[in-house]
Amino acid sequence: MSLKEKTQKKRPSGFLAGLRKPVEPAPKPKKRKIDPAKLDGKQLWQSRRKKGRLIVRNLPFQITEDKLREHFEKFGKVIDTVLLRRNDGKLVGCGFVEFENKENAKTALEECSGKPLMKRPIVVDWALPKANFQHSQKNAGAEIKEEVESSEGEEDDVKPSKPTVNEVKKDTSDSEEDSSNDDRDAEDSEEDDNQFDEQDEEDSEGGDEREDKVIYRDNPEDGKTVFLKCVPFSATEDDLRDCLDKFGPVQYVAICMDANTMHSRGSAFVKFKTRESADKCLQAGASDLRVGTGVLDPHPALNKKNLQQKMEDKKEDKVKNDGRNLYLIKEGVILAGSTAAKGVSAEDMSYRLRLEQSKSQMLRNLSMVISPLRLAVHNLPDNYSDQSLRNAFKKHAPAGSKITEAKIMRDLKKVDSKGQGVSKGYGFVSFTNHEDALSALRAVNNNPNIFTPKKRPIVSFSIENKALLNARQKRLEVSKYKNPNFLKKLKDSSDEKKAGRNEIRRVQPGQGEAFVGIEAHKKQKVKLPTNKTLKAQSDLHRKSISTEKKQLKRLNESKKQKKERLKKRMVGILQLSLR
Repeated sequence: MSLKEKTQKKRPSGFLAGLRKPVEPAPKPKKRKIDPAKLDGKQLWQSRRKKGRLIVRNLPFQITEDKLREHFEKFGKVIDTVLLRRNDGKLVGCGFVEFENKENAKTALEECSGKPLMKRPIVVDWALPKANFQHSQKNAGAEIKEEVESSEGEEDDVKPSKPTVNEVKKDTSDSEEDSSNDDRDAEDSEEDDNQFDEQDEEDSEGGDEREDKVIYRDNPEDGKTVFLKCVPFSATEDDLRDCLDKFGPVQYVAICMDANTMHSRGSAFVKFKTRESADKCLQAGASDLRVGTGVLDPHPALNKKNLQQKMEDKKEDKVKNDGRNLYLIKEGVILAGSTAAKGVSAEDMSYRLRLEQSKSQMLRNLSMVISPLRLAVHNLPDNYSDQSLRNAFKKHAPAGSKITEAKIMRDLKKVDSKGQGVSKGYGFVSFTNHEDALSALRAVNNNPNIFTPKKRPIVSFSIENKALLNARQKRLEVSKYKNPNFLKKLKDSSDEKKAGRNEIRRVQPGQGEAFVGIEAHKKQKVKLPTNKTLKAQSDLHRKSISTEKKQLKRLNESKKQKKERLKKRMVGILQLSLR
């Protein structure tokens, strides 16, 4: 081989020259690690895998995941079952069942929705995608065009509710909610449950405490929904439907169930297909609304806002119509550490707290009421007579007030030198109207200028037995009308009223005195004091008295020292003058 050939062999030219060079392998592109459940923040194949996922509502609280799986396995292979629970571990009556394919899930939906499971009708529907569910939650208040044909609690003739157009599109094209949505659904189910517990008369769609929002999403303001009271506990939805069919076609009937006992609450909702049918039901007589031995009481269904307003009005009426006058128990109470408690002796405060404890115990009896006209006066001196008590209150009562009773209770077994029973230390004073009694109480109670600063009057509204009070009032009225002079007095009093001389005197909010205790108002919250609260009040007042004594002792010592210094100075001046 010639040198030229060797050179050509070693150094190839042209495009072949590049082939002789060692070619480095190109770097392989790095594979993107993709979350199998998400892509760009959206659900991907995992949600597609859940095309056969169903949501089951109105489940009995005794259900288990094994029993739920056993109930649905006859329609096909079940991949997963989930029961939603509250934070305390209790079931919310809602769960999910996932089939291997969508056809089996469709069969289960058609066969099981509205059918009983453990003697309780269940509602089966397609599980919604997360985005769809959140969108429906945001637009829950918007008008809904779809007509809902089914109802929870109905028997074999119930057809499962159809998903909306958007739900069908999402179901066939994209994803449905994954297992991470279970907690969210549990919270939503809890909110639904609490909503129905609070509003027995709120939604036209609310029959049970866990009704499906997709099924019962009607507007009660359309006038088609009627709320029924006095429903017999033994009545079924079929019984109610048979009774109400005479007024027009019924869309659904739902009996309200108690969440704990799972028994009827004695109320129900019925939605008619036309407003005219609902109006006929509301105007019907007792003979047309008889179910078994009971008669239904129909009312228009209310929305949440109107129901809350109605409940607030009822609370206000309850406060206004407080027949026991419980708010008056707060009148005149002296709290330890307050301005009114300053200067009150430990014995007086201890006596007050014992009286508060006794009043709380008496008012636990529902037949006991607080009289707005009669005052109970405690801590009376032993030498006080009925006339002395009357004079004391007449002096501090408003001008023109009339005292009908001033009586000191006495022990007839112990008689003094005058032949009278020994005073028990308390008595009663009655007025003709509440305003005068209230003014007298605020002027006399805890006043240090009436008895002594260390023993002050304790005044409160008297607690009476309502039955005895009514009997006494009847006897008094009979006695008055038997008195021939009473009719003349009655005529004179009516003339005085016409002349305007007996007008009502208004009580000022406060007397401006430091010793006045708590002032009661009708709208304030009434809570009877407990033994623990009273003991704390006693300890606080004892500490306050101890602090006051120490301060007074320091003040007296400083005064004494000043006097001694002044005395020494005067002696020094006198000695200098004598020199």
